[in-house]
Amino acid sequence: MDAAARLAAYFTDNQGVIGKVVDYNAVSDRLYYFNLTASNTELDADTFSDTTRFSHWISKKLSDNDCRYGIGGYMEHRTIYARSAHFDTDDEPRRLHLGVDIWAAAGTPVYSPLHGKIHSFKDNDNFGDYGPTISLEHQLDNLTLYTLYGHLSRDTLASPLAGMKELAALEQ
Repeated sequence: MDAAARLAAYFTDNQGVIGKVVDYNAVSDRLYYFNLTASNTELDADTFSDTTRFSHWISKKLSDNDCRYGIGGYMEHRTIYARSAHFDTDDEPRRLHLGVDIWAAAGTPVYSPLHGKIHSFKDNDNFGDYGPTISLEHQLDNLTLYTLYGHLSRDTLASPLAGMKELAALEQ
């Protein structure tokens, strides 16, 4: 069985050990599904090339749709990455989004859905990059999985363990 199948089997067999990432209430909270691909003609280059303007666009979408959280797609082909020379290299431009984004108000507690330990932390301060980031390593039945938490407050990186105290089940 390949790693993806083993991971899917782990999640199926261990649903009780998988926690939340944010305090989402399925009854009262609404999600806004963001489309950051070229098919979204509302999101133009002027908007996604300016961080303040893009953040305003995200906030407005959440507010206009009465959504506490926004979510962005896994394996989405994102033209937005062209805004940053960090991702728009000549040899291999990055366009494929390899995670699930969750947008929420600043200060929203974030949790690790799996038991793990801090693998690394860094302020990825390139334009369009993850900003303050903590990556966790999880051992799941002889399968190693990493989760990345980006766009955190810079205070989080001053003491990552203290900053991530909200994350469930971190090893010391």
